[in-house]
Amino acid sequence: MDKYRSLGETIARYKGVVLDLDETLVNLNTDWKALKKTLSEFTKKQTGEEIEFTPLDQKIHQVKEKFGELFFFQLLELISQFELCEEKYELNYELISLLEFYEEKKIAIYSMNTRKCVENFVKKNLKRKPDTIVVKDNCSEPKPTEKDLQRIMQEWNMNESEIVYIGNSEGDRLSGEKAGVKTYIIQNFTSRACDP
Repeated sequence: MDKYRSLGETIARYKGVVLDLDETLVNLNTDWKALKKTLSEFTKKQTGEEIEFTPLDQKIHQVKEKFGELFFFQLLELISQFELCEEKYELNYELISLLEFYEEKKIAIYSMNTRKCVENFVKKNLKRKPDTIVVKDNCSEPKPTEKDLQRIMQEWNMNESEIVYIGNSEGDRLSGEKAGVKTYIIQNFTSRACDP
């Protein structure tokens, strides 16, 4: 496909590649509506508070601040159960092949999915392990933010001109813009788009 030829040419110009997961490397096809309902019911039962988990990532982190890390990790466990429904996955084979071709590049996955989801995907679908993984469990704050891209650059001892960020969402685009890095947005590589 022409867009992947263009993306391959873009990747070739950089030392490091940072990738989003869902809707970029794979369409998880997660039932976000059912997930949010499950989180709301669990939170109501555990805390007595009614919380609507929209937007999901921002609400999860607000709940973490209010109820603490133990509760946060209980929510992440519930989320991972939904994200790990592998029979629904649609892989972005073109992008995965590009990563295998450019094996000398530093690779990071920067995703608002859970660590369990990302590590499961990596183990089963990528030939090489990313050099860095930043996920919902350990991100500085939800996207859009420049903080985690800056953190990756610092870890790699690279500057803004040496990495490219590949994502699919407005949050990805804004994160890249805030960090001052080249950002490549993939739109609808599969039939359906998800927006938690």
